[in-house]
Amino acid sequence: MKIDNILARLPFYGRLTETARLMYKIECAIFVALWIVGSAVSVFVYPFERPAQFAFGLLIGCAASIAKVVLLDKSLSGAVHLGGKAKNYAALHAVLRNFGTIAILIPVFFLREHIGVVGAVAGLLSLQVAAFVASASVNKGMKTKNETGGTHNVEESAAGGGDKKSETDEDA
Repeated sequence: MKIDNILARLPFYGRLTETARLMYKIECAIFVALWIVGSAVSVFVYPFERPAQFAFGLLIGCAASIAKVVLLDKSLSGAVHLGGKAKNYAALHAVLRNFGTIAILIPVFFLREHIGVVGAVAGLLSLQVAAFVASASVNKGMKTKNETGGTHNVEESAAGGGDKKSETDEDA
């Protein structure tokens, strides 16, 4: 079964923009890769965190990152429709997402016997990796379409928000 079919069952997934969907898929792949590598590292190199603790912390961090992708997509979509107030709206949502990250890290530090701090931090930082890979993928897609002629995609936001618009090369 394709991952798109599995993710399409989630209630919010259908309302995400294409870039946010791509970031969501990349975030899931990063979770699996970090879980495999991190479990091996926690067994052989870093014995201060058991593999189960690391995996639980990674799950919490990646879930928070996925929530931040969804919230980022919603805030950018909302800011597009606000006009002049969009800058304040986007800034407020960025601050709220950062406080959300802090609100997740504080209990993780207090419950470090049960939740892996390294896993949680790795999961939270995976959002930056997912955004970078998604941005590179979108830019590569734009470059490929520009070289072949015809239409190309313009993103409303480099951070992963906005709906795709199609423009002809003469309009661009």
